[in-house]
Amino acid sequence: MKTIEMVKEFHKLFCPEQTQKRPCLPPTDTLNLRIRLIQDELDELKEAMVDEFDLAHSARELADLQYVVDGTWLALGLGDLKERLVGEVHRANMTKLGPDGTPMRREDGKVLKGPGFQPPDCGFIVRMYQALTRKD
Repeated sequence: MKTIEMVKEFHKLFCPEQTQKRPCLPPTDTLNLRIRLIQDELDELKEAMVDEFDLAHSARELADLQYVVDGTWLALGLGDLKERLVGEVHRANMTKLGPDGTPMRREDGKVLKGPGFQPPDCGFIVRMYQALTRKD
């Protein structure tokens, strides 16, 4: 079972009000909760990785973070689009090569956008899905 399906099961039982059927921005209190949950899990992951240097604890916190992020996909009504949207970001990331066909990096190791970078068009995917699921 994909993680998004597991989180759907959790949301159905524990917080159905946080699952949108169509892409939308939910009420501000839901958005603030999702941001707080992501930040809390990110802080716990950092503590496990950096402060404790504990692989098992890091794995647990990484899984918790993924769970909360998947819940946010659902809260924004984007759960059914997750794979397509991540795929579009992947497509764009694969165009980040430098002029010589190799990755360009910042001093800290982050891959930079090369001259042929083609940004993701996630808006198109969301708009198409909204149009297909629009209630008349």
